[in-house]
Amino acid sequence: MEITIFNQNYNNVVIDQFEEIMLDVELKFFASDMLSYGFSVQEIDGAIERAIQICQTASIPVRNNFKSIYLSNNREILCDWKLSVFSRKLVILNAAASLPLVAQFQLELLKMDSK
Repeated sequence: MEITIFNQNYNNVVIDQFEEIMLDVELKFFASDMLSYGFSVQEIDGAIERAIQICQTASIPVRNNFKSIYLSNNREILCDWKLSVFSRKLVILNAAASLPLVAQFQLELLKMDSK
C-alpha cells in the first residue's frame, strides 16, 4: 500500500480546476439580470463595487461570491458578473433606494427584524 502525503503547497492543475468549478456552482445569478428590474449598468457596477468592499472589510472571500465574466454580443465584448445568493442580496442592498426592488427588499428586511 502506498500513502501519498499532500501539503498545502501542493499545486495540481486538476485540483485547482475542481476547486474553481465548486466555487462556480454557488454563483447562480447574473448581475445583468437586474437590468430587467430597472437597474442601469452604472447602478449595477456601483452596487457591486460597494458590495465587494463590504466583503473585503468583513473578511468574506470575494471569490466565493463574485466572478467577473465576459460575454460576446454582436462583435462586442461585455463584462458581466456571476453572483451568489449572498452577493446578490448585498448588491440589491447597495443600489439606489429609488429603485422599487431595492426599496421593497430593504423594507422586507426591516419587517423580518421586527418580528
